[in-house]
Amino acid sequence: MGRPITDVQPIDVLSAAGPTVSMEVAAKALSISRGLAYELAKSGQLTDGIRVLKLGTRVVVPTADLRRVLGLAA
Repeated sequence: MGRPITDVQPIDVLSAAGPTVSMEVAAKALSISRGLAYELAKSGQLTDGIRVLKLGTRVVVPTADLRRVLGLAA
């Protein structure tokens, strides 16, 4: 049996990520709720150094930005 969802670490969330991740994945990596992630992104207050990109109707975050802010190796 896998680890409980509450025990997911940022490195686990980002380990197999492509060049960008959804706001939901970004929220998990930052240990915040999806709703808070969207709220912070909309107000421009998402953690310094994390860009939020709108691709049509999708909102994504560069994986490299998350890794840098979280202090994870690129």
